[in-house]
Amino acid sequence: MKKENKIKPEEIRNVLIIRLGKIGDIIATSFVFEIIKDNNKNTNISLITKATNKEVLRCNPSLDKIYYIKSGLAGYFQLFRLRKTKYDLMMDFNDNPSNTTKFIFSNFKATIKCGYDFPLYHEFLDIRVPQLNKKESHILERMKYFLEYLGFRCNDKLVKPFLYTDPEIDKNKRFIQLKETGRKILALNISAGAKTRFWDTGNWINLIKNMFNYSSKYIILLLATEENKKEAEEIKTATDSEYIFIPDTKSFMEFASLIKCSDLLISPDTSAVHIASAFGKPVVALYPKSEWNFVSWQPFKVKCKSIQSSSENINSISPDEVFLNFKKLVEEIN
Repeated sequence: MKKENKIKPEEIRNVLIIRLGKIGDIIATSFVFEIIKDNNKNTNISLITKATNKEVLRCNPSLDKIYYIKSGLAGYFQLFRLRKTKYDLMMDFNDNPSNTTKFIFSNFKATIKCGYDFPLYHEFLDIRVPQLNKKESHILERMKYFLEYLGFRCNDKLVKPFLYTDPEIDKNKRFIQLKETGRKILALNISAGAKTRFWDTGNWINLIKNMFNYSSKYIILLLATEENKKEAEEIKTATDSEYIFIPDTKSFMEFASLIKCSDLLISPDTSAVHIASAFGKPVVALYPKSEWNFVSWQPFKVKCKSIQSSSENINSISPDEVFLNFKKLVEEIN
C-alpha cells in the first residue's frame, strides 16, 4: 500500500468509478454516487460501465459523465481513447477481479487509485481495500465499507439502492388507471437472467390461484421479457382471471415503473429485487442454493421474505412455500 487509507472527500474534484456489472449491480452501486455528492456536492463523477446499462442510468442526476463500454476488443479500443484525462480519485467496485479493470488501472491516470485487495491489481493500487466475506455481508454493506475505509462519511439514509425513472413513463395512463382501482397491485416477475432462476409456469399458476383464494382484491401484473411472453400467456389462460395483466414492456424504464406503481413484488431475479428496494416496495424473493448469492443479493431495507431453494434450481421451492411467505408478508405490512 503506497498511501494512507484515508482521503479528504472535500478536496476531491474529479472521481472515476469503474462498475462493469449488469443492471442489478448498477442499481446496487447507485448509492455510491449519492454518498460522494453528499460528502462534496462539487465533485464531478465519471462512470465506466457496460453499454447494456445505458437505459438504467439514463435519468440519474448524480453522474456527470458516463462512458458505456462495449464487450470484447471494441471496448478496449474505447478505453484506450479515454485514458488521457487525469482524476483525483479512481475506484473500482466490481466484486471480482477483471482484466478490464486491470487495463483501466494500468492505463488511466489518477492521483489515488483504489480497489479491493485483489492480487491482480496490487502493482497499480495506492489503496487496497479489504473485502468483507461474501457469505456474511450484503453487496451494499461491502461497498459502504469500501467508502468508509477511504474516509467518506456514509449517511445511513443514503445507503440503499437508487433508481431514477423517466417521469413521462411514470405518468403513463395505464399505470395510473391501475392505481385508481383501489385494488392492491402485485407484480410477479416470471423472467430471470439464468435458467436456474426460472420457476416453472405450473408453480406460478398454483401460486396465483392461492392468492386469489386468499383475497379477491388483487390485480396481478405478469412481468416478462419477450422470450417469456408465451409462458405469461399460459399462466394467464390457466388462472382465467380478468384481474391478471401482461404489460407490454418495451424498455427497462417501463419495467421499473411497473414495479414502482405496484404494492408488492415476487421475483426470482435480483435486478427486479433491487428495483423494488429502490422504491421501498415489499418483496418475496426466490433464490437458488448458493449461500453467498443468498446473503449478498437480499432485498435491502424493505419488508421482505427471502426463500432459498434446497438445490441449484429454484423449482425446489414449492408454490405453497411462496404463498405462505407472501401471506406472512402481507400480514406484517397490514
